[in-house]
Amino acid sequence: MPVLLDDSPAPVVTTKPSEPDHVFVRGRRLHLDELLALDVTSPELIAVQRAAFRDAKPFEHIVIDGLFDGHLLSLIEEEFPAPNAQRWRNVAGPYESTYRSNSAANLGPAAQIYFNLINSNLFVRYLSAITGIADLITDHTLLGGGLHESRAGNWFAVHRDFNFHHRTMLANTLVFLTYLNRDWKPEYSGALELWDCERNQKVTEVEPVFGRSILFRHSDRSFHGHPAPLRPPPGQSRRSLGAYYYVNDLARHRRLSWRSSLFLDELGDSNRSSWTRARNKFAQLRARDALGNIKYLARGMTPPLLWSAARSVYNAVRGNQPD
Repeated sequence: MPVLLDDSPAPVVTTKPSEPDHVFVRGRRLHLDELLALDVTSPELIAVQRAAFRDAKPFEHIVIDGLFDGHLLSLIEEEFPAPNAQRWRNVAGPYESTYRSNSAANLGPAAQIYFNLINSNLFVRYLSAITGIADLITDHTLLGGGLHESRAGNWFAVHRDFNFHHRTMLANTLVFLTYLNRDWKPEYSGALELWDCERNQKVTEVEPVFGRSILFRHSDRSFHGHPAPLRPPPGQSRRSLGAYYYVNDLARHRRLSWRSSLFLDELGDSNRSSWTRARNKFAQLRARDALGNIKYLARGMTPPLLWSAARSVYNAVRGNQPD
């Protein structure tokens, strides 16, 4: 047994708990720093992807495989609602037949992690670096996005997406999709077709295989779809995760009226009496050096026209030397 040499208490060692670096979803651990399987801050990766996005035909796009942790995507697979679940919205019409999740509020925990990730500052900066589009805005409501599923016989005719968010009126500018289809074969149909709208023909197609993502710019030319009815084997469907990114295309007009913070003391200052303005200037001087603020005080109490005239005379006397 150790013997203390004096009566001072034994030192107490305290350790600061480390910040959590993982989460558990249904008993399975997800490491937060591994949710993205690629280093989206790498200048080399961004340079390659920027060139691929810019040079793609028939419109700007890029296909990225293995961007996300496979364990996260597997957990999202499990959260797709059953075929008869109330959480699905059946979209049926002359040009499309598919299912979409009802609301962003009904997402499972793994899907919520995914959408939080792609709406994060880190990921949005990555998208801006690839596309050259600054000031991207995310949509927490996932309008038109969320979980998508197409079943046997479903299709989505070639189309371009909506141009504005119908509530915020922000301009739709980027579309991002991630596919969750294991062992998908071309004979099942369902490849995403990208079309040249001027020549009215398909230019390329993207097979919706597990872990594959596609990012493309929304524009008047971005026609896409999977128009042939699906032919998957029984029990299999075409699943994807969708999100849109926006810009405020009116920002350049509103910059003309931008100003910084407006303090209450500034409001209506022009309507106050000369004595009130002078008193306020004296109050501001308390925090300043008195000798260095005679000019500051004089300028504050002198009408601008008279001040300019006095300044001109002063400069003339000094031989046009700046003060």
